[in-house]
Amino acid sequence: MTRRHKIVGLVILLALASVATAAFIAIRFALPAINPSTRHLSATQVQIDLLHPDARIISQRLSSLPRDILLQPQLKLLLTEEFAFYYDEQSQKMALDGSFRRLAYEHQLTVQDHLLQSLLDAPATISLWRSHDGRLGYWMLQLKTNLLTQLITQLTKVAASDSQLLRIGTLTIAGTDEPIYRLDYGYQHHLVFVNHNNNMLVLSDQGMLASNKGELTPEGNPVLQTEQLTLLAQILTSGIEQQTESLRLDNSPQPPRQTIIIDAHFLSFGYQHFFPGLRAIGFDLTNDGQWRSHVQLDNGLRSDQLDASTLWQQTPAGAALCLALPADWIAGKQLFSEQTNEKKDWERLLDDLTGPLGVCWYPGSRLASPLFMANFKDNAAARQHQAALKSLFSSLIGAGEYIRSERFPVEENTSTSGAYWRRVVSARYGSQLASNEPFRDELSAARYFPVTLAIENERLLFSPDGRLVDQALAVSRHQYPALSEKMQRAANTLAYARPAELSALLEREMYAALPGQIEPLFRESARYYLQPRLKTLAGMPPLSIQTEVRQHFTLTEGSHWYPLRWQDEAQ
Repeated sequence: MTRRHKIVGLVILLALASVATAAFIAIRFALPAINPSTRHLSATQVQIDLLHPDARIISQRLSSLPRDILLQPQLKLLLTEEFAFYYDEQSQKMALDGSFRRLAYEHQLTVQDHLLQSLLDAPATISLWRSHDGRLGYWMLQLKTNLLTQLITQLTKVAASDSQLLRIGTLTIAGTDEPIYRLDYGYQHHLVFVNHNNNMLVLSDQGMLASNKGELTPEGNPVLQTEQLTLLAQILTSGIEQQTESLRLDNSPQPPRQTIIIDAHFLSFGYQHFFPGLRAIGFDLTNDGQWRSHVQLDNGLRSDQLDASTLWQQTPAGAALCLALPADWIAGKQLFSEQTNEKKDWERLLDDLTGPLGVCWYPGSRLASPLFMANFKDNAAARQHQAALKSLFSSLIGAGEYIRSERFPVEENTSTSGAYWRRVVSARYGSQLASNEPFRDELSAARYFPVTLAIENERLLFSPDGRLVDQALAVSRHQYPALSEKMQRAANTLAYARPAELSALLEREMYAALPGQIEPLFRESARYYLQPRLKTLAGMPPLSIQTEVRQHFTLTEGSHWYPLRWQDEAQ
């Protein structure tokens, strides 16, 4: 496989890292998400776990990260050079620079003219957390540089007399009291920072330290939470070197230039409970300019939870994107027991499921209607759970239709090899148009989902778009090609993508989600900026992502980093 083909493979998983990278850009150029109306900003608590962020960036030179990402030719095509250069003249970055210059001039400080750039040229770690809107909106930057001693010493002298710089609290570390400052700058922006032994923490929002009651001091500053301050002290005491070492993806003698780690909980949109064995995805840039990728898996995973060969042999070909997730079926017992009185039946059912969970998106369907696939231990185990599956499907799927005043009935078919249940459910963004259906006048929307659950032999299939279940059933009857026929190494494949089909699916969903004539600017912006990037993506070859289970880097916390192998499936 050529270097070019390896580069192509990075695109899909680095797309997952784009959120973290965009958040880095916001960090670098001071774009915190807060809108104070007065000088005394809101003390509303931001509920985050300071020790367990949703994403991390570990950098030997933070300011070079955007340009380092563009070292990959395909990513440069997708992101364009604006990704690296646009923010050099960004207004909030200039406002922060201007605030430092004003402080230095008015108070006769001897700080460098380009202090901000000098700090960002040093090694740094960024931790990022999800905000209320789902993006990585809160962050903490950790720096280590001798410049900080000079800066903090001089700021201590001017904080009491400057309108933009406030001392909002104190952090006690090993008997030493370190001041916590807030710097207001630009229009409705601020940073919070504290320093200890040349280790500085910069936070994007003072609510990250505020008490849960949102209390204010007599001076109008937030009352800081003791627990959060204790965690800050722990982070500062451990130091950036120790934290960087603990986040290594392998045992290479030289630390990488850049590392990006994204927690699986953030990527799973809240469904991490069902596959806890998958912990994180990591990317690093070696000193010779090569990007690598790894997946962090729990060392308690069984070999059958990672072997997806049977899964791909039963999956319909033509998918835009497929993932094999190391599901923990036992973890689903609590959820299912809350939905039915037949607790023992559900415990036995989940005990009989094996292997990874498969999920695939197809270009002829919608993003909201993928195909889910799982396997029972054998045919006998599958058949004994038909009654419980029928009960769950009938009770949970569907809602009362406005015109019918009740749900549509469940269509059921049984055979010697399994059973099949389907219910029509009205939905604004459903996978099917209702205009040609005989029941169209009974629907509450112009579209609907033919939600389907099926058992065939040992297979368990589900999709809001029943056509995908029909295709999966046709595979086992040798009436439709299997995805494994397109793969070179199915057993260890964790993901498979066809960029052309994925691009078409994303473009269609993009325009379907955007408001029509109400917001023409949104549609025009998407057409001008995003559509060309999707066209570039469509020109890339099919690829699979595989893990080498025999090669891993052991972590002390009970998990391993496994290197990922990118396979050009067009060969």
